[in-house]
Amino acid sequence: MSDQRRDLAMDPHGKLWSLLYSTVLLEVHISSVPKDDSKPPDGSATGFLFFKQVEGSRGCYYLVTNRHVVQGAKAIVFSMTAKSDGRPVVGRPVRCIIENAEAKFVTHPDPTVDVAVFDASLQFSDDAFRGGVYYQSVFSGDCPNEDELREHFDAIEDVAIVGYPRGIYDSHNLQPVVRKGSTATPMWLDYEKKPTFLIDAPIFPGSSGSPVFLYDRGLVITGGAEVRYCRCHFVGIVACYKYFIESVAASGGASDALSLLVSRKENLNLGVVFRTRTILKAIAAHEAKARGESP
Repeated sequence: MSDQRRDLAMDPHGKLWSLLYSTVLLEVHISSVPKDDSKPPDGSATGFLFFKQVEGSRGCYYLVTNRHVVQGAKAIVFSMTAKSDGRPVVGRPVRCIIENAEAKFVTHPDPTVDVAVFDASLQFSDDAFRGGVYYQSVFSGDCPNEDELREHFDAIEDVAIVGYPRGIYDSHNLQPVVRKGSTATPMWLDYEKKPTFLIDAPIFPGSSGSPVFLYDRGLVITGGAEVRYCRCHFVGIVACYKYFIESVAASGGASDALSLLVSRKENLNLGVVFRTRTILKAIAAHEAKARGESP
């Protein structure tokens, strides 16, 4: 059978499409460092590349995920897409491994904030690696600030979540899954006094670490002319989902007088999203640690 892989021509109007190449499936190994692909991971989650702009076009790349994903991890393995002539070779993987992962990720200084970052700039500064891997990144300049969130966005907005729920993805083409939903609380308000907001979207294990984008596109009439628009702004990172625990009575079997209380966990389709400022704070902690300072 001939190889059906081919180079992909990127849609210049599909910003979210290009951001599929910023998101990676993280295979988490707790017990030992894998020598090859034969050892199954102990768990999986989502991570994404984030470019922190410093000055002009200069900056640093970070791999971002959740604190709970890297806790106890001896290694994290992920695959990126190979590159040829500046374009992605769809489905051709380049395997990457971060050994001693828990120590190499820096977490947010507040232990209740579920965000961790890894400085990927050293790896991406390697010419051989950079020349053979196609990647995109979430750009820090695409993050609306507090004033912009209040002034330019509504209380309820459409969102897209890119990730690997329960490890599901297109393994042949190395493409993540995109799910859609909406904000459930305003993005500019700290839900329950924490730097989070809620989204109404299907969130499952494996979605941890997924980037969340305010995303919509459509057609408007301006001055009698049709104008197409597309909004795509990075607004946060998924940490977990909300669920409801209900205790219900179950029959004891032989006698109706006997009963047991059984707890049932129900997914409410509400995801908890840490706001973008928590990522920038974790990066600042990473930079402070690199300088030998206290975050």
